[in-house]
Parts: sequence; structure tokens; C-alpha cells
Amino acid sequence: MVSRPRNTKLSSPYSSPATLEFLRDTEAREWIKRYREKAKEVGPDEARMWWDRIISHITRLRGEDAAFDLRQRMNRFNK
Repeated sequence: MVSRPRNTKLSSPYSSPATLEFLRDTEAREWIKRYREKAKEVGPDEARMWWDRIISHITRLRGEDAAFDLRQRMNRFNK
């Protein structure tokens, strides 16, 4: 059996806050891209309903704060 040091953070694979910021910004840009592609495929009304379902899943899985942060980032990049 291998023993691990007790001070190791196994839950955080990304060591720097800058890396986390980069990943969150990248995710926001990716969702913007997906939304635009969906709007081209099915129209803006269907894309909006699709996005509402996606954001509700994100809220359920990650919590209100994470969903709010994602929306804020998307709005910032959209401007």
C-alpha cells in the first residue's frame, strides 16, 4: 500500500489561479461559439430554449455561483 502525504490537495489539479481563470474564460468563449452555431442551425428561439436547458444543468451540477460566473464571462466576451 502506498501512503500519501497528508498535505496533498488531490481535489485541485490546477495549481495556479491564473490557470483557473484561463480555463473559465476558455469555457465561456466555447459556449458562445456553440450558441451561435446552434442559432444558425435551429434559429434564435430554439437556440435560446437549448441554452436555458444547458444553463439549468450547469446550475444543478456546479451551483448558482458557477452558472452566474459563466454568464457574466460570456456577456463580457460578447461585448
